[in-house]
Amino acid sequence: MRTDPDLIFRRYLEGTGALRSPPSRIVAPPAGTEAVVMIPLADWASLGFGTLVLHVTATDGSPVDCVEFRLLALDGQEPPPVVDRRTLRADGGRFVLDEVRAGDYLVRVRPTISTHARRSIHVPTEITVAVRAGASTEHRVALSVGGRLRLGVRDEAGDHVPATVTLRDARGRECAVHFELVHPDGSVHGGRSRLDRAGVYDVVPALAPGRYELELSCVGLDPSVMPVRVEAGETTEAAAVLRHRSR
Repeated sequence: MRTDPDLIFRRYLEGTGALRSPPSRIVAPPAGTEAVVMIPLADWASLGFGTLVLHVTATDGSPVDCVEFRLLALDGQEPPPVVDRRTLRADGGRFVLDEVRAGDYLVRVRPTISTHARRSIHVPTEITVAVRAGASTEHRVALSVGGRLRLGVRDEAGDHVPATVTLRDARGRECAVHFELVHPDGSVHGGRSRLDRAGVYDVVPALAPGRYELELSCVGLDPSVMPVRVEAGETTEAAAVLRHRSR
C-alpha cells in the first residue's frame, strides 16, 4: 500500500454512505465488497470532510489522556460520525479526529479510566464546534474538577437491599450516571439504575459540585428521597436506609 504524504487512504464500502458521492474517476466496488481508495488531499475538501483536533486538559493545564468523545450533528441533516480507533489519534491530551463530515457538531467529552484506581474526578463537558471541509479545526477543552459519590442502601436491619436508584440534580433533571461495585478481586459489577448486589457502589462519572437528590425504591420497602451534596475534589458517602412497609 502506498504511503505518500499527499494521499489519504480510505476504505469505501458501497452502500454505507461513507462516501455519498465519490469522484467520477473512482470506480465503486461491487455491492457488498470492499476496496481501498486513494484520494489526493486536493480532492478531500470536495468530498466534504475535515479534521477536528481537540486539546483536552485539566483546569491546571495538565493534559488529560483518558477521554471518550461523542459527536452529535446540530443541523440534523447528517448522521453523527463514528469515532473509533480508525479515526481517532491521541498524543498527550491532543486528540485528532479524521474524516469528520463538514458541519456543526455538539461534542461531548467524557473522562474514562483504564483501572478502577485511576477513575477520573473530572466532570464530563460538551462544546459546539464547526468542522470545515478540507480544513483542520482545533479547540481546547478544559475539564473541571468534580466530586465522587458513593452509595449504599440497607434496610433497618442493616442488610443491603437491591434498590432502584435515580439521581437528579438541583433542577430536577435526571443525571446520566451508572453505579459500579468493585469486588476484592478487582472485577467490576454495575448497572444503570439498580443496585442488585450487596455493597457500596460508586456513582460514575464524577459529578459537578452541587446539590443532588437520590430517589430510592425497593419492593416491600417504603421509597425514599435522600438529599446529598457533592464537593469538588471530595468523596461523599451516602448511606441510605429503606424501611419495611407497615401493614
